[in-house]
Amino acid sequence: MSLLAFILGWFVELAAALSPAASSGPIGALAYAHALVVHRTTPIADRAVVTLTLPDGASRSERLVLRVYAPSGGMVSIESAALAAWFEAGSGAAVHPGDPTTAVAWSGPDRVDSAAVAARLPALPLPQIALALDDLASPLALTAYTDQVEWEAAVVGRNQGRATVRLIGRTPMGRATLELARGRVCAFSAELPTADGIASLEVTFEPLEPGVPTAWRVDTRGRRLIASLSGLSALGRTLGVGDRMPSVSMYAGAAEVRPAFDAPYTALVFVRDPSDALWGADGQDAAIDAARTGVNGVVEFRRELTRRSIRLPRAGGASGGLRVETFVVVLFEAGAGSVERFVSFQGRWLSVVPDPAEHVLWSPGQRQTLDRIAPSAPGAVVLLGRQRSIVSVVELPSSTEDVARSLIDALGRTSER
Repeated sequence: MSLLAFILGWFVELAAALSPAASSGPIGALAYAHALVVHRTTPIADRAVVTLTLPDGASRSERLVLRVYAPSGGMVSIESAALAAWFEAGSGAAVHPGDPTTAVAWSGPDRVDSAAVAARLPALPLPQIALALDDLASPLALTAYTDQVEWEAAVVGRNQGRATVRLIGRTPMGRATLELARGRVCAFSAELPTADGIASLEVTFEPLEPGVPTAWRVDTRGRRLIASLSGLSALGRTLGVGDRMPSVSMYAGAAEVRPAFDAPYTALVFVRDPSDALWGADGQDAAIDAARTGVNGVVEFRRELTRRSIRLPRAGGASGGLRVETFVVVLFEAGAGSVERFVSFQGRWLSVVPDPAEHVLWSPGQRQTLDRIAPSAPGAVVLLGRQRSIVSVVELPSSTEDVARSLIDALGRTSER
């Protein structure tokens, strides 16, 4: 703690002891100045409980963790059940805690402040960000809910042996309060007018050990970067052998295709978007090579079945059981340009495999399929039995021999069961 913060804190404690009642005098200004110094000189970490009560009495709450640090251009970390976001000078990133596969990253201003955070996230009732980072040349709004706030009084109290100062003010929307203790924010509230009456926003804070600010960063390594925070969501449970493959939309260009999956076995050779960082610098060539390896492995697998005269489980007969239908499925994000990118991939594929026996399609179902089956791999061969049950998964890139061997081995284990 800085010497100034210590001195201001001492004055606040002294003033609280001398004025244990409502006051519009210097104690409010002292407590506010103390909070500014503390937030601008030390790392801050708080656990927040945000409660919104509607005019009809219904309420809902959300918990989150805020970390903020003013030096070095500013740093902000926000974690909730649905989002973990990080802001620093020049950049920021966000992920969903329930999805290890995707992230959003962005460039930002040279200094972080509440406006930089508000540009990416919904309005947050977290006054610590403004206290630590906003320019003091103009009055602080503290939050989006307290713009043009005018503090009218300060009420002194004690909580767990510490002096508290509750600032009471008004905004164009209604009443607002800010409770401070030892330079930290304890609580915040604001009235919010709605069409049905006045809603109440209340936030309580519990101080946490902040740790090292550089350790707050969101790690995006190995994740697929997507364009929007709205695309971040929890990933479904991991899929493996024995699970049923989800139904997803598949397309040949702009036309939707509905595979019948009526063969005893279907091989889906999934490859991610060739622009995905998991493919490295080679992009489309690497994706094409991996898909070819997967298809060739399926072909060898089928030949091996013929050589061994294996009667496949649940097949109607030996010859019918040897039928394995193959689809190469390129996974693109849905949106403008997806069809054109597929056409580019398909053209490259046909130049390498001029008379393919397999079907080449694309799908926007990456999150329902490969992200849940092989989240860290750029591709995979997924062998399905009847009813789309998963029989085997082989991550790509791999060798033709390894793909074929893995499929044969998995089929043997299936037969044993």
